[in-house]
Amino acid sequence: MIQAQVIRNSVILLLFATASAAMAQTSLTTPAGRISDPAIRADQEVYASTQMRLRRINEAGTPLSDERLAKAQCWLDVSFHEYSRNDRSDFPQRALTESVRLAEALETRSTAPLPEADFVTRSRSLRPDLWARLAAMRGGAGFDCAARHAACAEVELVHAANENEQLGWRHATPYVLIAEDAVDRAAKVMAQCATVAPAPVATREAPQRNLVLERIELSADALFAYKRSGLADMLPEGRAKLDEVIAKIAAHAALVEKMRVVGHTDRLGGTDYNDRLALRRAQTVADYLAKGGISVPIAVASMGKREQIKACEGNKRTPELIACLQPNRRVTIDITRARE
Repeated sequence: MIQAQVIRNSVILLLFATASAAMAQTSLTTPAGRISDPAIRADQEVYASTQMRLRRINEAGTPLSDERLAKAQCWLDVSFHEYSRNDRSDFPQRALTESVRLAEALETRSTAPLPEADFVTRSRSLRPDLWARLAAMRGGAGFDCAARHAACAEVELVHAANENEQLGWRHATPYVLIAEDAVDRAAKVMAQCATVAPAPVATREAPQRNLVLERIELSADALFAYKRSGLADMLPEGRAKLDEVIAKIAAHAALVEKMRVVGHTDRLGGTDYNDRLALRRAQTVADYLAKGGISVPIAVASMGKREQIKACEGNKRTPELIACLQPNRRVTIDITRARE
């Protein structure tokens, strides 16, 4: 599938990430010049340095869920995907340039809107209904949770428009499907986050209360059997840990205002699969807490494999690698407490 190819390309980019992020080169060899190994290696170094640049932005504190960083990564993935498919148009360079523009804005901490590139503007004639849905989401409750999905949906719509313009609708449809899925995911995540009650607003009659956020982190391997997510798959150890959480919350019920349960996976497997697995696990944990007597609003979200906390070498699914990646498979529970 095209989406699987895009994911594989992301892995390849990480393998290339040995070049220095300080490299200033951001231009690819002209299509006519991509006929020698040195030229291709030079282009691979451009991709590697740009990937390292995005990684360092993340390591400096910008979360992977940030809309601009997510879009920069998606532009980079799409550019490399088309370069690998021997796209001889200017699209790989244009997509790479968009990634670099966003990286520069993040590095300088600029919040000014970036002017829209002409090829992005032209793409809005393809599936205007999806563009309208994305526009309507902005500024809505819960959009921050869905921003990365919306960002990549926009990139894939531009990607699809380019394919439609070059090769026709049949070549565009896989990317339209990816965009449709991303828009749907954004809407679902946004709705889930919007279920959390907003923090009280400071007024003269009701002074601002001091909100304290406490995080409980649970190993998914302790909660569920490997690759499992349902209530029937929950391990006795996992039930016991959640019972402890329920007892802790019950003991301070008057202070608890809301909760948020987020699922995380390791980096093995496809993005969609991991998103779904992490979301199912988070929903199962939220359901268990609710059945245990937790009555405050509980939002559910999935980060999939986007927030790895331990890096391990290798990509072959060996028992050793699975064990090394264990800390990444987790469920976090954020408890917002309020004190007068």
